Amino acid sequence: MIGENKDRFSILDSTGNLALVHQLYPHDYKNFAPRASFAWNAHGNGKTVVRAGWGMYYDAFSQDFFVGQLPFNTFNSGPAYNGIGPDPITFSFSPAATLAREFAYSVLLLFGATDVFTVDQNLRTPYIQVMNLNLQQELSPKVALQVGYVGSQGRKLFRYIDINQANPASGTHAFPALGFVNQFQSSASSGYNSLQASLRLRDWHRLSSSVSYTWSHSIDNASDGQDYVPNATQPDNSFAANRERASSNFDMRQHLSWTFTYQLPSSESMHWLTSGWALDGVLSLAAGQPFNVNYLFEGDFNGSGEFFGRPDLVGNPFAGTKTPNQVLNLTAFRVPCTVDSAGNCIPGTQHLAI
Repeated sequence: MIGENKDRFSILDSTGNLALVHQLYPHDYKNFAPRASFAWNAHGNGKTVVRAGWGMYYDAFSQDFFVGQLPFNTFNSGPAYNGIGPDPITFSFSPAATLAREFAYSVLLLFGATDVFTVDQNLRTPYIQVMNLNLQQELSPKVALQVGYVGSQGRKLFRYIDINQANPASGTHAFPALGFVNQFQSSASSGYNSLQASLRLRDWHRLSSSVSYTWSHSIDNASDGQDYVPNATQPDNSFAANRERASSNFDMRQHLSWTFTYQLPSSESMHWLTSGWALDGVLSLAAGQPFNVNYLFEGDFNGSGEFFGRPDLVGNPFAGTKTPNQVLNLTAFRVPCTVDSAGNCIPGTQHLAI
């Protein structure tokens, strides 16, 4: 539980006003974490073994979520920096702080002093269910093969949304007197599924080796509790945050690794010099991770007001000739609106791109 002994943290209360608080979220006393597993010696000789397990695990609350956020829509980096009360805490780039003269005007135009960071009072401890089922088979006294499924389901994961985003239908805000109101929540979810296989060789003519292969897919609607990269946690459309569901930022579909150790023979006549030497090697091959295309701060083309929307996909992004500095076909992307001759959106043609 994170708190401040002088009650200088603040959250947005039910009336739409900032209130000083001692702690940012209520205690969660429902964190029950059961686990179960079994192993079955199929033939009783230890050569064929089936194993399975399931467990529930809870995450920890990092103070960075509350006092070190990196939002892309404001410089307000957490509920500690809302700048209210008789002794406010300020952030170096917060509108509540004294900004450098050459920087202040442009910052305050885009990020007003009315921006707020708050915490959902229904915040709960994130948890993940982990499960696995695998079969291990002895192929020879020195060789074993293992094939299995490993998966996980994350629930009540951290993210934040802008609860004061303009309604796309009416253009109105829930809190007209405020700017961006980022609310930290435990409302995201994730899922991971994988097929994992390994072949192990043990001490065969002084050689030990292991080859492992994993095919996996990780899907979520928020890949982090902080926006280290655009849209890692904050949705562009806070009215439909679950539409962010896609491959995780860190998704890696395939991974192959090979390790070996060869114990070099020693000479009996020079045992003191030749013993204990080995030749080791590691090979690791992995698929790439997803690439997020956006037009960061270049314009509010979809009308979300968050300024980190994504373009519409209208063609094959991998078509055409590739160059070292351009691996995507940029003509395959369009801003989600109709533009005039000056490149500006025509009013009424904007739509929120997924």
